[in-house]
Amino acid sequence: MHLHDILQLPFERLRARAIDQLHLRLGAMVIDVGCGTGTSFPALMHTIGPQGRVVGVERNRSLLSHAQAKIDLARWRNVDLIAADATTPLFAPESVDAVLIVHANNIVLSVLAIDQIIRWLRPEGRFVAAGTQISYGVYRKLLEPTPIPSPHAPATSPNDAESWTHLRDALHSLSVEEHFRGSMYLVSGMKKR
Repeated sequence: MHLHDILQLPFERLRARAIDQLHLRLGAMVIDVGCGTGTSFPALMHTIGPQGRVVGVERNRSLLSHAQAKIDLARWRNVDLIAADATTPLFAPESVDAVLIVHANNIVLSVLAIDQIIRWLRPEGRFVAAGTQISYGVYRKLLEPTPIPSPHAPATSPNDAESWTHLRDALHSLSVEEHFRGSMYLVSGMKKR
């Protein structure tokens, strides 16, 4: 097991909740942006079945090689990987059913990346992101000196309420949840028509 996977273990319930919020159906196409070593792939594959498609987007080629090893071991034929930055136009507009981002806050906080990602989504397509939020919450003082368990580093900004402004412009039914006593977030919504 890769160190990245070990660091993700305490947050598996949050990951499961994020995947549940995608409301995926059999045959759906879902993009896992900042997929790392493919930690979300098993749950995504279980939900979409062999008729669906998962595409992992990750700029770190070392993490992608571990994700590829998982794909090969599981013999998934409908999981693809792309080595790219999230601001790259990788998919046709309105061609994707759902987007998942877990522990990749630099992507969530990038207006350029979010604009690109939202373009990929079909109208009413689901967007879900979860990650570390250390700027407020009961455990702020305990968490601040702790390394964030992600290769995509920084935690949400000091003005977290403003972090979701660009998502509110693109999504409806936006929901923001706090988890782990305010140290983690889960944000979800649907692309506006």
